[in-house]
Amino acid sequence: MFFQQQQQEPDTKLYDILNVSKNSPAVDIKKSYKKLAMIWHPDRNKDDKEVAETKFKDISMAYDILGDEDKRKSYDQFGLEGMKQMNHGGGGQNPFDMFSGMFGGHGHGQQRARAPPSKKEILNVTLSQIYNNETVNFSLKKQVLCSDCLGVGAKTRSSYIRCQDCNGTGQILKVMQLGPGFMTQTQSPCNKCAGRGKSIKDGDECKTCNTHKVVKIKKSYSVELKNSFSDGHQIIIKGEGDQYPELNSYGDLIIQLYCKNHTKFKLDGYDLHYIYDMSLIDALCGSKFNITHLDNRVLLMESAEIIEPNMRKVIIGEGINSQGNLIILFNIVFPKNKRISDEKKTYIRKLLATHINDNSTVITENVHERSMMDYISHKSNNNNNNTTNNNTNDSQSHMDAEDNSQHIGCAQQ
Repeated sequence: MFFQQQQQEPDTKLYDILNVSKNSPAVDIKKSYKKLAMIWHPDRNKDDKEVAETKFKDISMAYDILGDEDKRKSYDQFGLEGMKQMNHGGGGQNPFDMFSGMFGGHGHGQQRARAPPSKKEILNVTLSQIYNNETVNFSLKKQVLCSDCLGVGAKTRSSYIRCQDCNGTGQILKVMQLGPGFMTQTQSPCNKCAGRGKSIKDGDECKTCNTHKVVKIKKSYSVELKNSFSDGHQIIIKGEGDQYPELNSYGDLIIQLYCKNHTKFKLDGYDLHYIYDMSLIDALCGSKFNITHLDNRVLLMESAEIIEPNMRKVIIGEGINSQGNLIILFNIVFPKNKRISDEKKTYIRKLLATHINDNSTVITENVHERSMMDYISHKSNNNNNNTTNNNTNDSQSHMDAEDNSQHIGCAQQ
């Protein structure tokens, strides 16, 4: 018969598809296949997907035959038509079926309904980097399909065979006798094939990924910051999520910004809050002072009025961008010495006499003298201190019952 005899003219169509010659070694055929498969994979050619699918089918079919030593010999002897007649597998299968494990398809070009998961990472940035619209470079570890086996986990797709232990079902059925006339059966995943129903021929395992189909790599990225970004802002890099062999598309990489605390500035929307420590004498007498902005510009400020503790001033348009403002909170720094001499007290009282309210006159007769102590706020205590607080409150209530006049700050009517 025709397919039992050597062809007069050798069929080189499959070699031409892979851009190799008939005498090319197996390593060159595999290298060329991997290169072409990555170029013509439909997910990489979404603008011309139909052409890419056709090319990918031809490339996959060619390698399925030429990548297998026995099939290649049959092809060289009988050609593609001869192999079809012999039902040897050449050209009779849809390459998307044969390589569904590689790129995650269900066969016949259909895609899985499950959407690929996105990957979220946190990127630490500074207020200065956001304010100055800087480009930040960073590296991340990423899961990708093994470049040696292209996500197959073995040398070729034909390296997978039906598991003999479970007969391809992926499950092992065990029957146990509990007693006379009592039987029970349990079903568990096959240990040999891990419930997949198929295993790889000995020696055909991919050495690079150790049959895992994926590997971890370190990849560099860069993002351009905008002064409209805020703490928690997300930057999406399309298609840069982890790759999975069972899915035929890739998720996105989501970069969430975390803004580090600044020693002076605090971001609030588009506004910048700045704490300025001012001496008591400057607060009373006025002064000129400088603020170094996030782009190292030095702003000159002048204060002519009396500045009270925790007073706020605003500079329009000097926030994180032109839409925000710079809000200055004044922290008045009092002298460190605890006492002032009588001579200085007299001078200060005369100097500030016009600012003293008549209500400040102190009554010294028929009064109850009390000592004041430093006030410590308990608002910041956590729930773990509730017991201590309750005990303190009980004690305080007892003291209040004895003498209500001990409340500091309550005016006597």
